[in-house]
Amino acid sequence: FTTLTIDLERSELEIEGCYSSWEKETPNEINFFAKDTAPPETIVRPCIRERKISQVRTENPKATTTSAAAHEATPNADNLKVMTWNIWGRLNQDPRYTVQEKTARQRTIEIIQESGADIVAMIETYGSAKDIAQALDFHYYTPARDANLCIFSRYPLTDVGPLEDLSSFSFIAATATLPNGQAVRIYNIWLTSGGRHIVEIKNQELSDQDFCSGDDIRYDMLKEFLHHADFKEHVANCEQVPVIVAGDFNCVSHLDHTWATKHAGLNQGRILPTKVSKAMLQAGFLDSFREVHSDLLPETLGHTWTTVGMGYVYESGKGFVPVDENPEPQYRDPYARIDYIYSVGSKLRPVKSRVLTHHPMQDQRSFPEFPSDHAAVLTHFALPQS
Repeated sequence: FTTLTIDLERSELEIEGCYSSWEKETPNEINFFAKDTAPPETIVRPCIRERKISQVRTENPKATTTSAAAHEATPNADNLKVMTWNIWGRLNQDPRYTVQEKTARQRTIEIIQESGADIVAMIETYGSAKDIAQALDFHYYTPARDANLCIFSRYPLTDVGPLEDLSSFSFIAATATLPNGQAVRIYNIWLTSGGRHIVEIKNQELSDQDFCSGDDIRYDMLKEFLHHADFKEHVANCEQVPVIVAGDFNCVSHLDHTWATKHAGLNQGRILPTKVSKAMLQAGFLDSFREVHSDLLPETLGHTWTTVGMGYVYESGKGFVPVDENPEPQYRDPYARIDYIYSVGSKLRPVKSRVLTHHPMQDQRSFPEFPSDHAAVLTHFALPQS
């Protein structure tokens, strides 16, 4: 049971969270979710989720947004804000993408600063790590100056490095020590975009089964990671040191493509038992965004790719270039959620999560003011009380 509090003055309703565990076999262990008509795994959980529902009255919605952003940008000892973001590699540094005299890298830094992120698992960093870390005044680890992956942290990092026998292009790790002394293990990962491309999710001639089979190359990469000794050791100790796995997985989640979403006409109407996301849940991890947004609605789909809309076309070596016939469209065309922040361990609990798709200079469209083809994901984790 839990407590429901109704605040009439604030027009606010708050449900205290109550978290438990399965008494016997889990639903996964008895193949409860094998049926197409099974309810989503995000709903069938041994818990009562913490929720706050309020009726907001404001004459200026933008003022509310600004206030919330300012609040998020302030470090808070009671929570940990974790971001994952693929910043678009070397094209993030290309002078062609300077807007109002601000380079794409400058805008990247501003978005991170405004988010209030404490830890950032960055992908396609490629030479930006030092400048970004200095601008944020953060600690950081990257395996090489021009490496793909980097972990930035407001707090000191220890036990940093790639994972033995795994490519540092795809897997790196670090441990952050928070102000209350709590350590958190972070893995930043990138799964290949090779093989069947994510754009094929729109190809109605491709069956759901064949689409899922196209992720086998990513599943094989993930299996090597999940069976790695360093990872297994830290997961076994997750009740003392919680573990976060974040990054660009280059594939969708089975939680987003279910019988329920198909019948609601969402996410291309596909039912996709994606092996990668299933493996993460079977390893005990929570998909932080979907944990917070368990009800799949048009406004909670959380698509992270792509922020670049129909007004641009991709050309090899050039990146996204404007389509001459339509140079100033609405540049928003997201249709897949492929970037994730997973967590395991009771000392971290996801309480808020959102997708970032805009730079403050432009709230009507994403790209090119937003300097990447991937949206960022930001999750707030509640910390244990000291």
